[in-house]
Amino acid sequence: MFHGKMEITSWLEKQEIKNVHLMNVGGKRSFPFGNLAMTFAAHSSSFPDGT
Repeated sequence: MFHGKMEITSWLEKQEIKNVHLMNVGGKRSFPFGNLAMTFAAHSSSFPDGT
């Protein structure tokens, strides 16, 4: 299960990963194991395919 921003979530879905949850900064979700909150992380990123 992945919880992430739109860009990363879209990329994972293109890799045929189905169990993702779209979140954005300030968002939060409750799950049976606890709560998750999305926070800002200042860094760049890229994937092996260049996206």
